[in-house]
Amino acid sequence: MPMSNLKATVSRIFQGVIVLILLGTVLPYPWSSVARAETIVHVSSAAQLADAIAQATAGDTIVLADGTYAANERIHMLNKHGTATEPIRIMAQNKGKAVISGDLWILIESSSYVTIDGLKFQTNGNAGNKAVYLLHTVNCRVTNSVFSLNESIEAANTVEWLLIEGDQGGYNRVDHNLFENKIQPGQFVTIKGSVTSSVYNRIDHNRFRNMRVIGVNGGEAVKIGNGSHNNWSYAYATLEYNLFENCDGEEAEMVSVKSGGNTIRHNVIAETAGSVVFRRGNGNSAYGNYFLGNGKTNTGGIRLHGEDHKVFNNYFENLAGSSSRSALVVGSGASDGSYDQVKRALVAFNTFVGNTRGLWISLDGNQTGRQLPEDSVIANNVVVASGSSKRLVQEAAATPGVAWEGNVMYADQSAILGASKTSAEINVTDPLLVQGADRLYRLSENSPAIDAAVGAFPSIADDIEGRARDTAPDAGAMEYAVIPPLTAPVLSGLSARALRIGDTLQATSSRDGALYLMPGMTYMTGTVFEAAYGSGWTAPGGTMAAAQAGVAAGLDTEGLTEGIYSLYAVDTAGNISPGIKVLLLSETDFATVVDDTEYAVTVSGAWTELAGGGYFLGTMKRSNESGAYADIPFYGKQAKLYATMASNYGKADIYVDGVYRSTIDYYSASTQAQQMMFDTGLLPEGNHTVRVKVIRQRNDASQGFYATYDVLKVLREDQLSPGLSDVTAGPVSVGAPVTATSTKNGTLFLVPAATPANRFAIETVAAAANGSSVTVTAGVYGMLDTSGFASGTYIVYATDTEGNLSAGSAVIRIVSPDDIDDTDSAVGYSGAWTELAGGNYFLGTVRRANAIGAYADIPFYGSRAKLYASLGSNYGKADIYVDGVYRTTVDGYSPTSIAQQELFDTGVLPEGNHVVRLYVIRQRNEASQGYYVTFDVLKRMNE
Repeated sequence: MPMSNLKATVSRIFQGVIVLILLGTVLPYPWSSVARAETIVHVSSAAQLADAIAQATAGDTIVLADGTYAANERIHMLNKHGTATEPIRIMAQNKGKAVISGDLWILIESSSYVTIDGLKFQTNGNAGNKAVYLLHTVNCRVTNSVFSLNESIEAANTVEWLLIEGDQGGYNRVDHNLFENKIQPGQFVTIKGSVTSSVYNRIDHNRFRNMRVIGVNGGEAVKIGNGSHNNWSYAYATLEYNLFENCDGEEAEMVSVKSGGNTIRHNVIAETAGSVVFRRGNGNSAYGNYFLGNGKTNTGGIRLHGEDHKVFNNYFENLAGSSSRSALVVGSGASDGSYDQVKRALVAFNTFVGNTRGLWISLDGNQTGRQLPEDSVIANNVVVASGSSKRLVQEAAATPGVAWEGNVMYADQSAILGASKTSAEINVTDPLLVQGADRLYRLSENSPAIDAAVGAFPSIADDIEGRARDTAPDAGAMEYAVIPPLTAPVLSGLSARALRIGDTLQATSSRDGALYLMPGMTYMTGTVFEAAYGSGWTAPGGTMAAAQAGVAAGLDTEGLTEGIYSLYAVDTAGNISPGIKVLLLSETDFATVVDDTEYAVTVSGAWTELAGGGYFLGTMKRSNESGAYADIPFYGKQAKLYATMASNYGKADIYVDGVYRSTIDYYSASTQAQQMMFDTGLLPEGNHTVRVKVIRQRNDASQGFYATYDVLKVLREDQLSPGLSDVTAGPVSVGAPVTATSTKNGTLFLVPAATPANRFAIETVAAAANGSSVTVTAGVYGMLDTSGFASGTYIVYATDTEGNLSAGSAVIRIVSPDDIDDTDSAVGYSGAWTELAGGNYFLGTVRRANAIGAYADIPFYGSRAKLYASLGSNYGKADIYVDGVYRTTVDGYSPTSIAQQELFDTGVLPEGNHVVRLYVIRQRNEASQGYYVTFDVLKRMNE
């Protein structure tokens, strides 16, 4: 909406003074209105904090120094009372830098006018813990704080992060906080009460994001009341101007209302599974809310049970839920009381665009005891959808108790209207919606929904954007208005797209105004802006800076949490620029990253951008055009390439600084995003380029040829892999040591060459019979014992004390003191060699090849050896090399087949490791019918 209208609306909302009257009684607290000098108490430990809270009086400010405050129990504030002019404040010296952790949390009981400001809660998710508990409190406030508790996916206990409870309490406020990353059951914010409740509490201008799906009751983001059938209270809570993102815990009830008289208004619910549910209680209202599903599974809108609810001026777009998660559900009651009957519900002036299910009427209850909605009205709504999977209306049963009037609905492209009504009830016609620059759909100038509303609704005087509804109102959430085109400011001059927390982000706006760095959202409308930054506050989890046209401004990221952010410029007229994604990294993450959207990345050929929540920063690139490539530059010593794997993905060649390094395979039976595909290994510090080149080859199981790239992550100094040097070249006789040197303190490992190149596998195999390890100091060689090893090929790896893994060494052949059979893994074959079986061969097998250039490298330890092979009428010639020096050409021809024939004798050599190479030259005796060369066994001779 235009920011001027929005600000005017917000101004009206905050006008007035709350008169404190609690249930008609006089509160027993003798507050004084006489001001006194403020007392500031500085604390730097949990013990000092507890002591300061125990002694606090009106006007005291307890300031927490930067640091961690941990204890094994809660801090309990009891019977402490500030005043409206002299509150008791518990605040961080620097927002977000005073961290409450361990099993420490704060209980405020039977107290008033106490404010918690700017703390960061990382309390453990143990049974009985919370972050803040307001019990029988009046006019207390929790503001500007970050809640990110230390929960565990293995734990099943419920943790309520911020709990308000007590029938002697009310008028508390929870505002401008960030609640994020909930894993265990329980809510971010809970107002608890059944027969009685804390009343008139306000939850506003908070950001709620990222709840793990638990799929059972108890995973709501916010819960207001916990009443049951005929056993609930009026809470009169207000939930407004909040931003909900990916709050998927229950996948059914995202906000659960089990009390009466509550107001849910002006919130933005983005890509969140579940719905706002009026589950118990009467007289609740929901208006001015935006539900933006973006097609995410199970995203829902509003569901009603109970009496006298009002749902108006809401906007529902691209919600993918159905049944109880439809955009708007008017439920049925059940005779057993499990669901309350809907009576006198009003659903009016709402807009529904592109939802899988629009309105679902008379859902729930049970077939034998179903209680259908009564005396309810569905009026003046606009509902549109297209596509065969979409349905505008679903009535689970005939509902004579629901009156329809003035609705405008249109099902396009095989969508189903789903209701048989008169034209007065539903006018089936295209409302001609148009999408604005803020991505919302509104009535166009020729829309038949203009002036189409019927009936008298004097309480709905304005639309969702604060415009007055005239004497002939329009159907839908928004009155038609000529909105000047948004002329957004332009962002430029970003100092980085990825930076460390605490660094300053530099950017320039083309206009005077402000820069905003906001977590999560990839776009921003006026309503989202107000939810995050309304009423003059800067929400935790974001930051802002004044901007002067054409002059670089700096945004301080100190105190923010790691994750994806969006940077916006907002001019003085309220116009908002498109967002630019920015990544903030913690101390434990990478030095920097190069995303697929970076300007520095250059591509050749056709690459397509795909969007999705699983991709790094929400996007990745892919191509299946042969020869297409992406050059990804970085500065540093080492980087790792991450990409997506899928069943229709193929292979790509990887080059580093123009040199071919590897061919990677993107095939996976299931789609997997952000997989580490390639590690550059250690490079000289400086500028480097990784090239991903499509070769249009694929795994036999793959259905396509796509190659992808998502992000290149550049490692910090402490993350760099150890380097290896002075590794024994081999072959090495079993029992003789293999030596190597690492560039870092840590451990050397010697494992079979087939061992997967990951730390877990290497450590596991090194502890077995054919592996060994040794602790080493940087720059000092270590000796790896090979006693008891089987003959074969091995690789050396190094890890440092942080667990970083080096690239593997060149293959080392470890040779048995016994004869070397053709099946011995120490033998290195190149080219196509075929194994033949037969009783006449040494140990029952022999290898043969006839392709020119194929060879077998046969290592041994000793001073002399003899090569044995099979002879035959179709066998040819081979060159023999010893330790890389040509020695002779041998002929395998014989008119009859003869096994285990001596083909070559090395003669006497110096005692030590040696290699005999048998090299196919594709020449033959004139009598021969073929070119085959065979190898059966190399036998050591004792001199």
